[in-house]
Amino acid sequence: MDRLPQSAGACAQPCARPSSPSYLYLNGNLYYFRIVVPRELRKLWGRKEIRLSLRTPHRRKARARAMLLFAELSSAISGGNMLGLTEIRRRMNTLLQSLLEQEHYDFSQRRSVTFPD
Repeated sequence: MDRLPQSAGACAQPCARPSSPSYLYLNGNLYYFRIVVPRELRKLWGRKEIRLSLRTPHRRKARARAMLLFAELSSAISGGNMLGLTEIRRRMNTLLQSLLEQEHYDFSQRRSVTFPD
C-alpha cells in the first residue's frame, strides 16, 4: 500500500501517477479500487476502508471500472438502508464480474483483421 494517492492532484510517496484518483492504486502490476468507509459505518462494518482488485494492469480500464464501482458504492451507502459489509462486497463483485463479462463480449464481437500476404 505504498502507492496510495491522496487526491487527484496530490500524491503520497511514492505515487504511481499524479493523475490517479484517490480510489485507484497500483499494487504490483494490477490496479485496485480503494474507498474509505464513512466514520458512521466503521463500527458496523469493522473496517476503515474497502479494497478490491480491478483485475487489470491497464490504467484506462482500471479507472473506468473504479468509477463505476465508486458510483455503485456511493449510491448503496447514501441510499439510507444499512447494508452490511458482506452485501456491499457481494454487490461490488457482481458489478465487477458483469463489467468483465461485457468487456469480453465486446472484444469477441469485433471483426477480425486480416492482412494480405
